[in-house]
Amino acid sequence: MDELNGEKIDIVRWNESVEVLIMASLKPAEISSIDLDPENRRARVIVPEDQLSLAIGKRGQNVRLAGKLCDWELDIVSEAEAAVLPTVEGLQVDLSEVPGIGEHTAKALMAAGLLTLRDIFDAGEKGLTAIEGIGPAKANEVLTYASELYEQLASEAMARARAGAKQESPPTPREILESMLPDSTGEADEQEPEADEQEPDAASAETDLDEAETGDEPGEDGSAGGDGPADEVEEEPTPGEEPTEDETEDTPRQPETEETSDDEESTA
Repeated sequence: MDELNGEKIDIVRWNESVEVLIMASLKPAEISSIDLDPENRRARVIVPEDQLSLAIGKRGQNVRLAGKLCDWELDIVSEAEAAVLPTVEGLQVDLSEVPGIGEHTAKALMAAGLLTLRDIFDAGEKGLTAIEGIGPAKANEVLTYASELYEQLASEAMARARAGAKQESPPTPREILESMLPDSTGEADEQEPEADEQEPDAASAETDLDEAETGDEPGEDGSAGGDGPADEVEEEPTPGEEPTEDETEDTPRQPETEETSDDEESTA
């Protein structure tokens, strides 16, 4: 002990149980639960929110030393972060977007019940190669695509869950995932401007229709509607009324010779 120059050391009792060994190596941090991935020797350690910094340590020193001691890769996450991960794993995947996978192969995977990221992870290479038309190369491509998509979504979802945990009403895992992915509501919002652009056309059509109807109907004075001048209607003079100057000018005069001949006949 003297040779350590007062350096503090932690003694961890060995245990065959990986969970017990991990919990002992991360003391004094409290551990809520541990999810193991024996195939990859990777463990997800879930801790309360107030124990997160203690389990990770300064600059990640605690978790790094614990991982070396256990010979496992450790991921320390809070309870809020861990709660969103099953939702990410349950996300349905469009397998037609996988590089090297055609539509026929994608339909074969869906027919085999591989719809979500969790389905693909549970099937593994052995389950994928059991599907007709999928060999080891294609199976590896599907697994790589699913792993990369999961890491991307899980990282962002956990960051949002960590930030939301500080709010009075933290968002649910489903709300966090929906805020990350485009939905039908967003598509509808994008289509609204197009509908708005068509409204002026409909309004102008109605205006044209009104103008057409107005042009067909007679006005109050009996003239045809529309913007053009109304046709003038000549009024016939009432019997007994003297014609106006305009009417006199328009009325053709009888030749004076006829009147003279009538007077001569009456004198005779």
